[in-house]
Amino acid sequence: MVVALVGGGQEINTGEAGLAEWGRALSGKFRNWKVYAAPEAIEGGSSTAGSTPFDGAQRNGVVLSQNLHLNVSKRTVRGDTITTWVEHVIKGDSHSAKLVAENNEYYPLAISRDLSKTKDWLKSHAKGLRRSGLIASSGARRLRPHGVNVVEDISNENWFLNPAGNIRSSNHLELVATEFSVQGLELDWTGLCWGADFRFVEDSWQMWNLSGTKWQRVKSKDKLTFIPNKYRVLLTRAREGLIVFCSEGDASDETRLPQFYGGTYDYLVSCGMKPID
Repeated sequence: MVVALVGGGQEINTGEAGLAEWGRALSGKFRNWKVYAAPEAIEGGSSTAGSTPFDGAQRNGVVLSQNLHLNVSKRTVRGDTITTWVEHVIKGDSHSAKLVAENNEYYPLAISRDLSKTKDWLKSHAKGLRRSGLIASSGARRLRPHGVNVVEDISNENWFLNPAGNIRSSNHLELVATEFSVQGLELDWTGLCWGADFRFVEDSWQMWNLSGTKWQRVKSKDKLTFIPNKYRVLLTRAREGLIVFCSEGDASDETRLPQFYGGTYDYLVSCGMKPID
C-alpha cells in the first residue's frame, strides 16, 4: 500500500509535473492497482489549485471517499480559508477573494507601498519567538533598488533557524528568500515583495520575464504555469499573517515603471488586503 498526501499548484520549475504525473503513472504503468482518493483531489478544488491527476476515462475505477480529504490547514493556524483566498486571487476573482478575506479576522492581510513600513509591520506582529521574513519571486529582479536582491544566495539553515539579531536570520528582514528556498516551509509572518514578473493589468494577470534590460511577455506554456504557481507558494508561506510590499515604481526607470505595479496594488486591495500607508 502507498499513501500519498498530494496537492496542486506547487510546480515551479522544470521537471515538476504535479498531480498529472500521478495520473499518468497510475493509468500507464499500474493499471492493476486499486486507487482510492478524495473527490476534491479527482475533481479539482482550491486545495489542488484546480488541477486533477486524471482526465476523462482515466477516472473510471477510482474509489472516492470524502474521508480522505484533509480539509483543516495545519500551516495557516489562524486562517483555515487562506488557501481558498489565494486561489481566488490567482484566478482573478477579487469579489470572491474579498468575501473570504472579510471572514478571516484572525489572519491579517495587509499591503504597503513602503518597504520600511512593511518591515515595521512585521516587527510589530512577530512577538516573542515568532519568526518573520521577506520573500519574493525569483523573477522579481527589479526590486533591487529597494534592497530586495533575489539573485543573492542565502543559507537556508541560517535564514530559518538563526535567532533574531543575527544578520543572516529571516528575522533581520534584510536577506530575501525566493520560492525555491521556502517551498514546503513556513514562517509565522511573511512580507511578500511583489515583482513585475506577475502583473494585474485591467482585468487579468500578465506574466513577464526580464531579459537583459527589457521585460518580455512570457509565451512558454511551462512558464505561464510556473509564475502563478510561484506566487501561490509565496502567498501561502505564513502561518499567522501576511503583508505584501508593492513598489511605487519609478517613472525614470523603464524596467520598473509605476504601471508595472499600480494595477497589482489596486487589485490586491480589492481582494481584501488592508493598506497600511
